[in-house]
Amino acid sequence: MHHGEVRQMKRLAAATACGLFGVIGLFVAAGAASDGGYVLGLLLFAASLLSNFWMMKQHFDGVPEEETFDIWPEKPRNGWLLLVVLGILGIVGLFLAAGGDSYFYWFGVFLFVVCCVMGLATMKTIYDRKEQGGHNLS
Repeated sequence: MHHGEVRQMKRLAAATACGLFGVIGLFVAAGAASDGGYVLGLLLFAASLLSNFWMMKQHFDGVPEEETFDIWPEKPRNGWLLLVVLGILGIVGLFLAAGGDSYFYWFGVFLFVVCCVMGLATMKTIYDRKEQGGHNLS
């Protein structure tokens, strides 16, 4: 595989994952027993749709793949700020999971897991960029 083909496969995989989350959101909305579950499903679908349109826009605008998927900040200080925000969102997810409604429970667990994974990836990025550029971690 050439480098361009790998980039296209990454974009295709990300768009497919977003599409699957949208379909899951529609199933959640269709099977919702409460207003909260219905709204949650529709919000998941809308976020999926907007994400796919955003990726299509970046593709047709010619945005390089490195800029497309790099959500982590360049400066380590901003990375630590992102970790704090992810930690707060993860705690909010735990409170949602403790709330009771089955859809909010699963959304809260999902939010917590995503924040944990993104937090670990952010720490890896911070330390990798420190090694490459010799930045101070503050």
